[in-house]
Amino acid sequence: MIGGVEKKGLWGVLHIYSSPNNAIYQVTDLSNSETIVTKYGKQMVTADKDKPTPYAAMKAMGKIVEVLREKGIAGVDVVVRGPGGHTGPWFPGKAAQAAIKQLVRLNFPIGKISDNTPIAHGGCTPKKTKRKK
Repeated sequence: MIGGVEKKGLWGVLHIYSSPNNAIYQVTDLSNSETIVTKYGKQMVTADKDKPTPYAAMKAMGKIVEVLREKGIAGVDVVVRGPGGHTGPWFPGKAAQAAIKQLVRLNFPIGKISDNTPIAHGGCTPKKTKRKK
């Protein structure tokens, strides 16, 4: 039993990459070697500005849960990732939280939720500011 959910049947890993510009949802098996289903924010909406929105996330989760139930997947562990690093924000976009909430609303079991956003440590020296004359 992990996280209060008993793992019976086939389980998968839901990878959510949520940036300010797009959101990618991918479900793999537990060894991350086989992709079961992949959806993007762009597939759910027509306007580019709507790709990272919670609406697109909820629509994508609805489609993903349909496919997972068809294929006999009992539940998922969720891995959330934001852009991170030196240039990106150190937190996932607004679509990640909406996607997880939609999984709960659809009564799909979630084992554990982890955040794999890369955080910069050390690295290159930032560019110096120019002095005005």
